Amino acid sequence: MTGASVPFSPNPRPTARRILQEKARKPRPPRLSEFSSHGWPLAGGCSGWGLLALIGLSLLFGWNPAHAGEFLPPGTIDSGVRSLRLDIEGVGTLMACPPAGEAEGNASRLLWQKPGGMVEVIHSVEGLSFVNLLRGDLDGDAALELIAIARHPASEDQVPFIFSERRQFACLYPRDDEEEMSLVGLEISLVPVKEGTALCVRNRVDFHHLGPPELFQNELYRMVGDRLQKVGETLSEGTHVNQQLNRASLAFHRGNFLESLQGYERLPIDDLPREARAEALFNQAEARKFLKDFATADRLYGRLLREFADSPLTTAARREHERLAFRETASSALGLFVDASLLVSRAQWEQALALINAHLGGHPSGPLTDHLLLLKGETLVALGRVEEALTTFRALLASFPDSPLWQEASQHLEELAGAPEEGDASSSGEF
Repeated sequence: MTGASVPFSPNPRPTARRILQEKARKPRPPRLSEFSSHGWPLAGGCSGWGLLALIGLSLLFGWNPAHAGEFLPPGTIDSGVRSLRLDIEGVGTLMACPPAGEAEGNASRLLWQKPGGMVEVIHSVEGLSFVNLLRGDLDGDAALELIAIARHPASEDQVPFIFSERRQFACLYPRDDEEEMSLVGLEISLVPVKEGTALCVRNRVDFHHLGPPELFQNELYRMVGDRLQKVGETLSEGTHVNQQLNRASLAFHRGNFLESLQGYERLPIDDLPREARAEALFNQAEARKFLKDFATADRLYGRLLREFADSPLTTAARREHERLAFRETASSALGLFVDASLLVSRAQWEQALALINAHLGGHPSGPLTDHLLLLKGETLVALGRVEEALTTFRALLASFPDSPLWQEASQHLEELAGAPEEGDASSSGEF
């Protein structure tokens, strides 16, 4: 699932080593619930992502467009291994074929048998099998596109490949400059929309498992220019508690905090299973915090700490509860920290860094400066500016030896530069 989601999670903050490891990975579009509160992977959220890495590796290393355009002599295709066949008047026959033998490795091929019998390879991909062939006008030019749906044998998830019939079945999606497939769905189909025809990618929203019935999300895509773009979205109807709870969680993880709070308020929170009740309380507290309703957020964090002391969410709740203690004495610094944290959760590193630097420039030793320095250091690491991050962590350790964040900053410093020597903690460095 793609789109402008703003994911949050109670997962522990990432270490500096993990930040660097994640930055070293190949970039791809963010997906719902795939990142923690600082942009790192987490489990749960929406179906379709458990095997996404496996599918991504198949596409990254197995997608072999070099075979596209290769011609095969008539009679070389064994009709017994053809899995799918689509006849197009005046064009020929499209065939989606599984591997025909060891010589072809594990590659499935999409073939175009032209009038006269000559066969051209349109596409070849390893690790996936084509399961459906569709045709529809996705860009409104009165010419149909071919959509080949593929699936990994170990997963129910599907991925689309889109080709232009007008341009001799040139691949429109994924393009050569797209590192990985970003669209994955339990079901992929074509549906009518106001503009014409759209590709519909259907996924289960499963932050919580209190159903059936389930909550499903349908994302709609069309070709705009030479790019596949999202043009709409719908959620399945239903009033079952599982659907309502997942709908509220989805809104929260996308940063739609008011919508999320309204959803949670309609739920019988006290009747939910214990784990779901704790997460609902935490998400409500987080939403209130990001909306700057610090008093209500603090009450919700406090309730979570009192009633769910054994929950894994208590560590994050206690950290926020301690930070919100500054809401009366340092509301400006607290509000800025929340704003910077929101930018970080959206991977808007440069904007977050500019906001933090602007505040620290005028308040180099005020309340929450240690928290801002830690966030600044982590942001610098995410930007690959390791030396500046080292200076920032050293400044925190030197200037705030009694900070509750001292151990965390020390761990970052140790992972980036080895264990700090005694002199490191006494050298201030610049913010």
